[in-house]
Amino acid sequence: MLSMTRIALVLGAASAALAAQSQPFLLTRMSGAQSSGVPKAVIGAGDARKLRIAIEGVQIDVPWGEILSLQGPAPRVVAPLTVQMVGGDELKGEIHGGDRGGDQLALTSLCLGVQRVPTDRLARMFFADRVGPGGADRIVLEASSGFREALFRKALRGFDTVGGEIERFTAEGVMFAAQGRSSPSLYRWSTLLGVALLEGAAPKAPGAWLLHTTAGDRLRVEFDGLSERGFALRTEFGPITLTADRVAALTRVGGDHRFLSDLDPVRVEESGSESKVDPSPLFRWRRDRTASGGVVGAVHSRADGYLVVHGATYGKGIGVHSRCVLTFRVPPGVRKFFALVAIDDEVLALDVTGDADAVVKSGDKVLVQHTGLRRGAAPRPIGPVAVEPGALLTLEVGFGKGMFLGDRVDWLSAVFLK
Repeated sequence: MLSMTRIALVLGAASAALAAQSQPFLLTRMSGAQSSGVPKAVIGAGDARKLRIAIEGVQIDVPWGEILSLQGPAPRVVAPLTVQMVGGDELKGEIHGGDRGGDQLALTSLCLGVQRVPTDRLARMFFADRVGPGGADRIVLEASSGFREALFRKALRGFDTVGGEIERFTAEGVMFAAQGRSSPSLYRWSTLLGVALLEGAAPKAPGAWLLHTTAGDRLRVEFDGLSERGFALRTEFGPITLTADRVAALTRVGGDHRFLSDLDPVRVEESGSESKVDPSPLFRWRRDRTASGGVVGAVHSRADGYLVVHGATYGKGIGVHSRCVLTFRVPPGVRKFFALVAIDDEVLALDVTGDADAVVKSGDKVLVQHTGLRRGAAPRPIGPVAVEPGALLTLEVGFGKGMFLGDRVDWLSAVFLK
């Protein structure tokens, strides 16, 4: 567990927080244009709002409706526990406990402070260091199990699953009534890998923006304003204010546009090499994460697999590994497609360079082609290009020169626009 002293050190002193307001961000517009600057204020009200941003010493006002996302510094995940909620929201931190009625879980996030999460919003929680790379995928409760709630405990090999009912959360562990037992017992956090719940509730009114913090939290929020104190946001659990150095990304997810990571492809082709002996993919594609999920060699990276390119964090996108071909049906009502493509920064920690090619096609027609994607390079733009509703749009990443082991490519902010 992290001590409160450690949390205070991570959050920093007040003077450091004020200095953080000069943190530059990448601003991505709906047009696909990008510029780097320091957000200063939100001016106006309602649909007339604008974001004031300082670019190379000059302050400009960007119409609110033109903003797709703000990309800030890379997440630095150091918290021991991940709490995932129905709908995709995610908190990382340390458990304080919960209320006596078992209706809430109290968790301290390194960026957001104490958050009280209704138990019926929970999907699962797990200790990443204990489950290991990819191990979180096993902390899942299937409907066929006959349980609504379950604990996952350490075992000599793998883990044991204990079905039953959660009574309440405490700072020491979970008061849990295992199936077949008349009274609950305390299962200490030190003995658990995770907890999973079968039935949960989605948020009643998810915010129009997706927040990623530099501690790895991921929440739907409303963006209320910006001042010297920082970003004023509203979560479903209440209002928060974050200094700029705690905001990894803010992405507009409410509106007429459709991110490809929220859609299902109609066709997927993946292979790990050109060899016919073992063509299985090294990593399969992922939504809003790198294809590896944050694995660097045999180690799970502290970036937790978030999409980070050229030092900037992207909240939405698709992570793939060569060779990968994803084909999507263009949704009704949209007219353009925009994305950025690059090799993810996690390859900088590998002893390989990475070299990949990217192609976007509409049917058989090549719309955009980028060759020689390399690690550490800035993302290359795609569009916006015109698309037709109902047509097939294909995103293809192929082998470039040399070894393919570093070909961890991100389709950043890939989105259909109206």
